[in-house]
Amino acid sequence: MTRRGQISLMPFVLGTLLAASLALTGCEDTESTDTPVKITPSSTALRKGESVTLTASGGFEYKWAMEQDKLDWGFLSAYEGETVVYTSLYDPPSQSAVHVITVTSTYPSAYRADALTNAPPVDGGKTAEAYITHLSPSNSVPST
Repeated sequence: MTRRGQISLMPFVLGTLLAASLALTGCEDTESTDTPVKITPSSTALRKGESVTLTASGGFEYKWAMEQDKLDWGFLSAYEGETVVYTSLYDPPSQSAVHVITVTSTYPSAYRADALTNAPPVDGGKTAEAYITHLSPSNSVPST
């Protein structure tokens, strides 16, 4: 009970305790983390000198990578971002050869639950793969 003219600190104290409790436990948005990461198109066929635009979706920030033992098969226009262009530099000795392009989605640090709380880190390793089939000049493009 307060006396006339005095202010009660109870609402302030309860609000502070609630805010501290939320900060310590963390809040998670499971709906957004359950979305699979995808690459469009997920597969394509190219000849040497041809290009394809690859677009990632279902994530937040994207990092692109190529198989380490096949870096001379082609190049990416960028290694970060939603969209990249892959250009084939490879003329396979056999009829065709496959190159795997991987995209990994991560959360920006501002949106990570563990950035300011003691919550476990958000899974930053959601990946998807695209399969680039390199065709020799004598091989026809497969119909889809």
